[in-house]
Amino acid sequence: MTGRTRAGVVRGYTLTDGQPDRPALDDASLLQAAGDCVPAGLPAHARRVVELCSDGVLAVADVAMVLALPSGVVRAIVSALVDDGHLVTRRPFVPAARPTDRALLERLLGALQRI
Repeated sequence: MTGRTRAGVVRGYTLTDGQPDRPALDDASLLQAAGDCVPAGLPAHARRVVELCSDGVLAVADVAMVLALPSGVVRAIVSALVDDGHLVTRRPFVPAARPTDRALLERLLGALQRI
């Protein structure tokens, strides 16, 4: 390693002020803006996250894709925005599992074995 850095490369910790992401957030966590307007004085990436989430609910992975940032960096930015009350997070909706129909599974297995 020569100690030189590539032009245009920004380390993730410079975008997040060195703050780690919170463990409760994952890429499927849903984000929604807490207010109707984007607060003044936010850093550029944080402002963009709030703008994106003010139109509706987005997952962390969606925000990371739009901003072209690693999801870990976006989770750290989102964590700070949640702590400051600018964003609300929700767990993704996962419907409750229904009891398994054993007879259906046995018919399916039999059909697969005949192929």
